[in-house]
Amino acid sequence: MPGFTPDQIKAQLKRILGSPEFVSGKKVSQFLHYVVEHYLNGHSGSIKQYTIAVDALGYGADFDPTTNPTVRIVARRLRRTLDQYYSAQGIEDPIRIDIPKGRYIPVFLDNHTGPEAPGSSEYASTAAEHAPVDASKPSIAVIMFDCLNAKDEFGYVSTGMTEEIIIALTLFPDFLVVGPLSRIFIGSQDLNPRSIGQQYGVRFVLDGTTRVNGQKLRLTIRLADTISGRQLWGQTLDCGLQNGSVFESENNVVDQIVATLADSYGVIPRTLTKESLTRPTDSPEAYQAILHYYHYFRVLTQESYVDALNALEKTVRHNPDHALAAAALGDLVATTYMFGYEEDESLLVRAEALGRKALALDPNCQMARFTMAFIHFLKFQRSLFLDEAEQCLQLNPNNAHFIAVVSLHVAMVGEWDRAMKLMGQAMRLNPHHPGWYHIVAFMNYYRQGEYDLALIEARRFNTPDFFWDPLIRAAVLGQLDRRAEAEKAVDELLALMPDFNLRGQTLIRRLAYLDEHVEILWDGLCKAGMGELV
Repeated sequence: MPGFTPDQIKAQLKRILGSPEFVSGKKVSQFLHYVVEHYLNGHSGSIKQYTIAVDALGYGADFDPTTNPTVRIVARRLRRTLDQYYSAQGIEDPIRIDIPKGRYIPVFLDNHTGPEAPGSSEYASTAAEHAPVDASKPSIAVIMFDCLNAKDEFGYVSTGMTEEIIIALTLFPDFLVVGPLSRIFIGSQDLNPRSIGQQYGVRFVLDGTTRVNGQKLRLTIRLADTISGRQLWGQTLDCGLQNGSVFESENNVVDQIVATLADSYGVIPRTLTKESLTRPTDSPEAYQAILHYYHYFRVLTQESYVDALNALEKTVRHNPDHALAAAALGDLVATTYMFGYEEDESLLVRAEALGRKALALDPNCQMARFTMAFIHFLKFQRSLFLDEAEQCLQLNPNNAHFIAVVSLHVAMVGEWDRAMKLMGQAMRLNPHHPGWYHIVAFMNYYRQGEYDLALIEARRFNTPDFFWDPLIRAAVLGQLDRRAEAEKAVDELLALMPDFNLRGQTLIRRLAYLDEHVEILWDGLCKAGMGELV
């Protein structure tokens, strides 16, 4: 502690923890207090992810830092919050406390000479200068939600809700999350969405209010575009209170908000995807390639597949150490095999190599975990698939896309109760889900002989350029003995996949997995007229 006494550092810590940024951020305050006190007590060697999680953040003794990224997420937020504090209220403070990147032991610097520790600042000062906005990437500033009740009684509700949303948003890859921004500071500077975007270098702004009325909490939330200044989305949600405190329904509300905003098919990715599709795909920009990847899995057309594959191949060539791009490319290469776009089993070898590389680069990359689970599925390694799928889900419980694709494959290996629960969760999280989500309910009804209900789900699939759409319609119409409609669906299937009568059972097996699933689908197709063409 060169130049500073423990009492001076404690006084500085007290000033920081008393600021609005830290009063409104419980977890970052607990984190900072813990690491500074441990340092001053001579226990810097025990400042690790595990001890911070258990001793400072309140996690249980079973906390596993290799699978739970919470400490790293809160550390990033702490660095940002310290930057915000020292760019405004703390600009004249004598001591600067920093948490250098890649470690959790604090450093103490002369604030008048600026930060000197390498990598100590997470972001440049946002109050003194404008930050450029990269409109093509998902970046969002979250303003501390306004409590419309007496703040000394219910202020903790808006604080907690804001903090939980911020933490959940940071779990989505490539999302830059800034906040919570001080509502008082934003108001004093008369900042609107456009000026917030310029000030903090973000594309979107999230704001909201909370109001407690009896045993009900009402949350009103708005998302604005900082380029146009217009509101993109807004919603009012209600959740229950028990004895004046938020209980389980708060988590459901937070999950729904975050998935609606940030999931692969959420408001922010949909907005950016629409813009991305108007740009040429010859740029190796990683996030643009990821947007093409998600667009393919929404529409499932040959054109979108080629665009996504080309974009990801170029990105990985130019940036071979980008874990998310490598994982996405691995998933798409494996999909090439599963859907029969190319008949080459070496595709699985390449897909697995990409997935393993992505995991080596980032063990907490959810897409990499899914890619490895998918490879195990395609290699009929059931137990390995289920283990990897569970790890994938744990990394981000609000990503409806991965919940849904895991649900699909879990269903096909025969875990129907688990699959139906997961798909219900995915649909609740994102009401804008693509039609293929309905294939799980379709197969569940179909395998039980409930063909009328299966037909309803088959029609909800509604992805006409993808061969599984007419496939499942033909199968169930065949079982219902609606021959004319069934034959029309078979014609649609063969128009999309002309050699399906020759390799159809092989393609069905790659997704349907179990012999019994293949047999019942093929039986329906034969009744629809496919058997006459074999």
